[in-house]
Amino acid sequence: MDLKTGISLEKDEVRFLIFLSAITILTTFLAAHFFAGINGQNALDIHSVWDNWDAKNYAHIAAYGYSARPDDFYRIAFLPGYPAIIGLLGILAKDLTLAGLFVSNFAFVAAIFLFYKLIRLDFPKDTAKRAAILFCVFPTAYFLHAPYTESVFILFSIASFYKARLGEWKWAGLLGMIAAATRINGVLLLVGLAAEYFAQRKWDLKQLDWNAAFLLLVPLGLLPYLAVNSAVFGDPLAFLSIQSTHFHKAISIPYDGLVTSWLNIINTFPESPPVAAIEIVFAFIGYAFALMALAKTRFSYGVYALASVVFFTSTAYWMSNPRYVLCVFPVFISMALAAKEKNTYRAFIAVSALLQALFLFWYATGKWAF
Repeated sequence: MDLKTGISLEKDEVRFLIFLSAITILTTFLAAHFFAGINGQNALDIHSVWDNWDAKNYAHIAAYGYSARPDDFYRIAFLPGYPAIIGLLGILAKDLTLAGLFVSNFAFVAAIFLFYKLIRLDFPKDTAKRAAILFCVFPTAYFLHAPYTESVFILFSIASFYKARLGEWKWAGLLGMIAAATRINGVLLLVGLAAEYFAQRKWDLKQLDWNAAFLLLVPLGLLPYLAVNSAVFGDPLAFLSIQSTHFHKAISIPYDGLVTSWLNIINTFPESPPVAAIEIVFAFIGYAFALMALAKTRFSYGVYALASVVFFTSTAYWMSNPRYVLCVFPVFISMALAAKEKNTYRAFIAVSALLQALFLFWYATGKWAF
């Protein structure tokens, strides 16, 4: 394999990825609309099924932008990258939900192919196939198809690492910059890409060159977001206080989030769904497989994965951990390595698929589903 040109997929691999992408999209949409139908909703209405929770916020920003109005100010918590993309497509589609579904599913297919190619740089076909399947059946993988940022962010994150592996640092920086414009944790790509840059140079500072400067493009992806904060609220960091007061996501050590979730379990179970317990479980899943990535995959993947998990658990109130883990692609390489034994792999698939069906039912029927 020539790391200057990447890897070319064989026909059987291309067929596998096409089938996996098609069957994943088909089953997800059929299940979501079926669940909505049995709940008494219009199963044929994409807005009724998919325009839930954050999807509404992205569509609103795409249509109207940001505002400091009392009924609108909290939307500054959502970065402008994804709304900008669906807003442009929405001009043609005349429907922002439809535009969001198209963007997310197109990005999903591209991400699956690129993820597979990235894994094949280091591992055999069977490992790459397991990782791709485990990614698709992960309990919150339905967000890859919803009008959310997940697919777009994952696509550009993987693309950035793939270009870095090929030594194309300009593209690695540019693609990382786009990822950072869609989700704030995209800035952590700088940590992983820097680790990859130095690893390729045997950690020898004498081999530093101007390619290192391209890595600084990554945090520039946040500049439009900071500019919007400044223009709307007069403070480029206004989103921090709004995240804290409106979404209860004040920056803190992970232990505080764990304690808060545990107290929520004690105070609410069994009167309400054990969401806090699920948050704890997926935080531990994130940490476990991020640490495994650090030990079993490329050092740069592990560094990025662990930094990402520490980042999203470093709040006083854990919310959306199951969805955030989905965005950390090295986790799925670790899962594939942990599931080499057939029965373990089957257990991973069965548990993931069942939980995804449950969570998708919650999402499609308007309930909180991470």
